[in-house]
Amino acid sequence: MKTELRHGRQLYLLGDEIDRFYASNSDIYAQTPSSFVKPEYYLRQFSTKVNFLDWRDVTFAYNASEPIHRWSPYVEGFSSSLIRRLINELSIDTRHLLLDPFSGCGTLNVTAKLANINSIGVEMNPLMFFILKTKLNWDIDLGQFISVRKNFSLESDVKLQPPSFLLSDRQFRKPVLDNLLRINQAIQKIDHSDIAALLKGAFASILMDCSNLKRSPSIGYVSRKYVADDAPIQLFTKKAIYYGLLHSLNETMEFVRKARATVDSSGEALEGAGFLGE
Repeated sequence: MKTELRHGRQLYLLGDEIDRFYASNSDIYAQTPSSFVKPEYYLRQFSTKVNFLDWRDVTFAYNASEPIHRWSPYVEGFSSSLIRRLINELSIDTRHLLLDPFSGCGTLNVTAKLANINSIGVEMNPLMFFILKTKLNWDIDLGQFISVRKNFSLESDVKLQPPSFLLSDRQFRKPVLDNLLRINQAIQKIDHSDIAALLKGAFASILMDCSNLKRSPSIGYVSRKYVADDAPIQLFTKKAIYYGLLHSLNETMEFVRKARATVDSSGEALEGAGFLGE
């Protein structure tokens, strides 16, 4: 009987394919020690549990609407709902330390910090590591952030020079690229490093939508994609100033205030370390 499992981005693992593989290689596995556990065993074990999972848990889908997590989309990521589910099922609490050796944009680390659980994240991609650190920095002065927001303006002249590989229209149309450079110029003039890092993260998160590339099902060029000249400004304004970051910061600060109030009344220590490994 065919075993069909839904996994990730609507991919399928077919149990009968595994059965056929073993049938055609029976001479090899006949010599295998009896203690060897065939991969199909784990597939069947997974099949007993997969019904308890929403397939969107193993994609970034749910993170797109969650504070902090939504700051930067990540195709290869999973959702915080999966981590919360596992924390509950495995009875993980503040006594434990979580490790994610492939942290990506930090879903596990952010979820752990929100639950006051220490975590270690390791990520070799410099951009992802930057976004990961930014999402874990909650010591932002909201008053300063609002002040930066009010004074944020773009110069008419483009002074930054793009990398040489961006000089053609393959990645970005010239007017779109110019507006991206103007945004980057303005971010570089911000004095507050933590706020500048937040806006850099927001800037990075709009680059794909402003480019001639697509995300799904895999990153590649789109011949008929048209990006309006002012798309970078519109997307950045929505992402960084009015919608994404300010709302998320307020929600995060509210969570921290409530958590600290709870800890103050119980007398226990509260510090989700969110340690990072480079």
